[in-house]
Amino acid sequence: MTTLRYPLSALFMDYALGLAGTAICLVMIITSGWSSHIVWLFIALTLCCLAYTMRTVLQHRTVIGVDDNGIVRTLFGSDRRIDWDHLAGLSLRYYPRRRQKKKKGFGSVLGRLGRGGFEDRATETDQPRSPLADGWMVLTLRDRQKQRIAIDSGLPYFFTLAERAATAARNNGLELDPVTDDNLQALANLPADLLSPAIPPQQTTDSLRGSNS
Repeated sequence: MTTLRYPLSALFMDYALGLAGTAICLVMIITSGWSSHIVWLFIALTLCCLAYTMRTVLQHRTVIGVDDNGIVRTLFGSDRRIDWDHLAGLSLRYYPRRRQKKKKGFGSVLGRLGRGGFEDRATETDQPRSPLADGWMVLTLRDRQKQRIAIDSGLPYFFTLAERAATAARNNGLELDPVTDDNLQALANLPADLLSPAIPPQQTTDSLRGSNS
């Protein structure tokens, strides 16, 4: 089984935003004084920043294990496994960091780049870019018992995992929603050197791809 963890480099900005937001809100609470009604707004914002930071901590502690039979998420010793043969739901969403001027399909990479996809964008700029330069993706898997595993694109070899999950979905005869289908098509057309931040070892790649052809 291949074991994957979210690296600190992928979560650094989340930690920075959560901790900085918490610190700023605490300073505003102290300086505003309890007599001001606005202090309650900063208390609410502080709780939101703390929740965001705790979510990042949980993500940092998450371990994803993958083999030819399925995927397992381990958090604080608790396992949640989904076998590829029992995969009953797959969702792949894209979240841009900046709000688009014109929506072309919520959660879709093709909606972000245009229906021409990466090839047209590469022609315009003469330098293809990964969709993660402007946002991130979330792969959500569900099995027949309604168990759910969500994977952020900050995880190493995320695209290989998405490809393996898509193969399992096709083998199981799942009907994918249009946005997920768009995103999988976009990833299929993405240049190989943009698929992951580092080239995985050959044996790891083969293990993750399983029987995909």
